[in-house]
Formats: sequence, structure tokens, C-alpha cells
Amino acid sequence: MSTKDGDGPGTPERTAAESAAGPAVDPSPVAAAGDASNLGRRLPTQQVDDEPELATTAALLRRAFTETHKYEPGYLKWFYIDNPEGQVVAFDHDDDGRRVGHYALVPQRFVARDSEPITMGLSVDTAVDPEVRLKGLFVQLANKTYDASRELGWAGAYGAANANSTPGCTKRLGFEYVMPLPVRAVVAPWRWSVAQGWAEVTPSYLNSVAFAELAATIDFSPGTRLSHQWDAELLAWRLRSPAGRYVLFWNKNAVMVTSQQPASETITTVVLKLFPRLGAPPRSSALQLVGHACRHHRTPFAVYAGFNSRFRLAGVPIPRRFLPSPLNLLVRPLAHDLSSANFDLETIEFLDFDQY
Repeated sequence: MSTKDGDGPGTPERTAAESAAGPAVDPSPVAAAGDASNLGRRLPTQQVDDEPELATTAALLRRAFTETHKYEPGYLKWFYIDNPEGQVVAFDHDDDGRRVGHYALVPQRFVARDSEPITMGLSVDTAVDPEVRLKGLFVQLANKTYDASRELGWAGAYGAANANSTPGCTKRLGFEYVMPLPVRAVVAPWRWSVAQGWAEVTPSYLNSVAFAELAATIDFSPGTRLSHQWDAELLAWRLRSPAGRYVLFWNKNAVMVTSQQPASETITTVVLKLFPRLGAPPRSSALQLVGHACRHHRTPFAVYAGFNSRFRLAGVPIPRRFLPSPLNLLVRPLAHDLSSANFDLETIEFLDFDQY
């Protein structure tokens, strides 16, 4: 959950094993500076794609998240508009022509075998200008976003918040705690590495026959519990992120998406996603594939966050006290039949979020 709230402390994104903080907010009515007459102005569909509108939002996000350089209009167009799962639901607040508040949910389809898909909103890119103190603004924008998403039939919102911001999310925004997001360090000796192939992700590769043929071998069928519903179109879109640099590796059982990121004094391979291939066993080891990725990236180990029911990936769980910002998976029900008790996930990994 990429969140920075001007009403209280926030922790920005991003390390190889963490997401951004959620809010610590003051739920009192809007007060102090600014004209509140346009509070919660929703981005109309016909205007969301307007470059000046996206540039205004990007400028706010750059002020709020100074540690990242990805917030440009082109990135927001890719993430908010071009998403094959649907357009963003977002509410803004402007003060004297300057955007000072933004709350956004990006739709994702979740499905379990023999069940109808549901739409969940991934909580992303939400901020109040750090120089502005409009008490309660963040909560009001959030609630308007939830109400609009509910009207569209979305089942809920979800995200990963760090330990410091989890209480603010649960007490003030209606999120429910699901579970801690596990993070492990995977040491895969290079001599064990086995892979049939690899490819650096570029625009030309994503448009190639080779990528189409590889994607056609992936088993996107859902499991018995909920998971983000991927397909070839969604994968190609996700790998076109203007902010990401990816390398694919594959063997007979899996296709793996990786990135390379700094971690403390070294560089680490980050395992973003594991996809089973058609004909793969119900559960297989990904250790040799990770070893190949570490050899390719010239890194001593890999970091993997989340879980995947189709794969075994032996590693050393990183104790939460050693993580810069331990992550908790949270859900915000919008439909009466969704709760933390039945938001039962089969798979959740970094590529399902927006960190990389």
C-alpha cells in the first residue's frame, strides 16, 4: 500500500522485502487550510486519460514519495488506464489549483476453481501533500473511493501495510488483518542451477512470437482457493511497466519473473512471480530455477515474499525483527460476504502488487 498521509507519520516505499506504509490518520472533519468544496472529486472516466490530469497527480505523488522516481504521467497512464482488468477508481482534492490529496484503488480479478470471479481493489498510490494539513482528508477520500467501488460491484480492497501503519488502517479505514506476509531469503547454489531458457523483458520481446509461445505454455487455471487471475494479456501488460526491469527464466515446470534490486550492502535477485506450465505436477520445486536466476544476476541469494501453492521454495524465513518494515496483508470488505476469515488466498506474490 503506497501511502503517505499529511495528517500523520508515513513510511515510504520500497525495499526488496517491503511495501509502503499505510496511513496514520486523524479522522476528524476537514478543517484548516484549503477549499473543501471539491473534496473527493472523482476522476471522471473521460478525464482520467487526460495528460494534464495525470501530470497533476504524478506531481503530488513525487512530492509525497521522494524516494522513488517512477511517478510520471506515462507510468500512471499505464497503471490507471491501460490495465486490462479495468480503470482505476480514484478521488482527489485540489487546493487553489494544486493537487493535495489522492486515493486510488486499481481493480484486480480474483477467482477460485468452480467459483465466480470477484473484483478486488489493490490499494495504491495514495497520499496527502506533506505540506498540507487538512484534518480527516485522507479518511474522507478513502471512504468515497470505497463507496464508488462498492457501487461498481467490487467485493473489497486489499494491500500490504507495514507494522507501524497497520493499526491506522484497521482502526480508521476499516481494513481487517489477514496475516503477516512471509519473506524468505533463498540461497540456491549456482552449481545447482538448471533452466531451459531465459529472456530479458523488452518491448520487442513482449511483441515477439517467442513470448507468445512461452505464455501459451503457462497454466493460468485457478486453484481451489482465491488467487489473482492472470492470463497472457495481463502478464504482457504487467511486464510493460515503465518502472520495472524484468528477466524471465523457465524450465519444464515453471516460468519465473525476476528483478534485480539493491539490498543493504549487496545486490539481490527478487523473485516476483512463479507460474506453473501446462502439464507440470501439482507441486514442484523452484530452487534450481532460482539458482539459475542468481547466477545470471550474479547475486549470492534471492528474496521471495508471499506464497504459491504450486511450488516449493526452500529458504530461510527472515525474522520480522530484521525486516526494515514487516508487512501485513490486509483486506477491506466492501461486500457483506467478504471478510478476513474468507479472504483465503492460494497464491500471492510481489508481481500481484505494484512494488516492482
